[in-house]
Amino acid sequence: MKVLFICDSPPSPHGSSDAVIAYNRIRLLAERGYPIGLVSFLPSEHGRVPSELQKMVLELEMVPAPPRHPHLLAALNVRGIPRLAAAYQAACSHDMARLSGRMVTRSRYDVAVAGSTVMGQYVYRNPYLPAVHRVISCQGTVASSRRRAAGFRRWWEASGRWGDVVTRRVEAFETGMFRYADRIITITLEDRAELMRASPDLNVAVVPYGLDSADYVWQDPMLSEPELLFAGTFIDASDCDGIVWFLRNVWPEVALRHPQVRFRIATHRAPRGVRRLAQQSQGRVEVSEDNGRSADTFTGARVLVCPIRVQAGLQSQVLYAMACGVPVVATTAGAEGIPVQTGHHLFLADTAHVMAENLDLLLTDAELRRGIALNARRLVIQHFPWQRSVDKLEAVLRQLVG
Repeated sequence: MKVLFICDSPPSPHGSSDAVIAYNRIRLLAERGYPIGLVSFLPSEHGRVPSELQKMVLELEMVPAPPRHPHLLAALNVRGIPRLAAAYQAACSHDMARLSGRMVTRSRYDVAVAGSTVMGQYVYRNPYLPAVHRVISCQGTVASSRRRAAGFRRWWEASGRWGDVVTRRVEAFETGMFRYADRIITITLEDRAELMRASPDLNVAVVPYGLDSADYVWQDPMLSEPELLFAGTFIDASDCDGIVWFLRNVWPEVALRHPQVRFRIATHRAPRGVRRLAQQSQGRVEVSEDNGRSADTFTGARVLVCPIRVQAGLQSQVLYAMACGVPVVATTAGAEGIPVQTGHHLFLADTAHVMAENLDLLLTDAELRRGIALNARRLVIQHFPWQRSVDKLEAVLRQLVG
């Protein structure tokens, strides 16, 4: 069985969630003897191709990423992609479509795996792609993110009926794309249920996220510094919703109760609005340039906050914190896909007052922090090893190929 991965950036153990997932799937499938090919966009000016990745794959080819601001006519409707579906337009490239088809034809791959939802466009009605089994790895859909955002963002509500029309067009496009695929892979049961509600005839399998817990050294929560931590990435405006909500509605109460506590935001390229709110904190909120995925990110932190309200799918930084022994306070959306029990593995809070109360408990009670952290690490070790994740992926692909 030969597998071609189609990714929006070179897979990496320290990149975005999509990049980390693709990297570990490629690594473990290659270790099991499967020939793997990879096609992706060239890394950004600050990115690179991991040297070990090139040793894993049979062949690796890349094309330049599409321009950030394409020509107006090119952006209107490319291969049926709805206008204003920014995520799809940002990843839309005729060069990528042609190269994907050429690699499948030349090397006779059995399966083409789109590494993310938006890259699914390259296995959907791609005129250059020959007969091949088509798989889409889906961590939530663009349409569902737009609908979630409508409940929280004033800028979104202002778009009115036109925004609803665009969302329905994106939803129709995604439904057609998923039906065209031979198999869709999600990493959470919640994502699978959402896809099945929209289209019950889809063939969806759950292949969970994973991590190597040995890479995340346990730190005793009783010896942590008085520091709250947020770790994550900001891709578009909706990604800022949770942290902005936290800074405006939760942090002032926490800061008042705990004058010694600092708040660190670990991210790459924090948006201007987040930096502005941090500057208004009189030095108690720090924004650090960090990928948010290494063990060093979590060193010394007393509590991780995950105030996500808009994004769907599993938030990997929650798993990393749990593996490191950092207790977590998260919204229900922030803990999606993780089989947690509130008060045992972490604390769930969907209102500002409840989140502030839970943070107050963890900041002041060292024994509680340690108990929560121990339970959380055991859960991660039991449910999220990469080997088990790729076992399920291998079974799905082998069943597909026959």
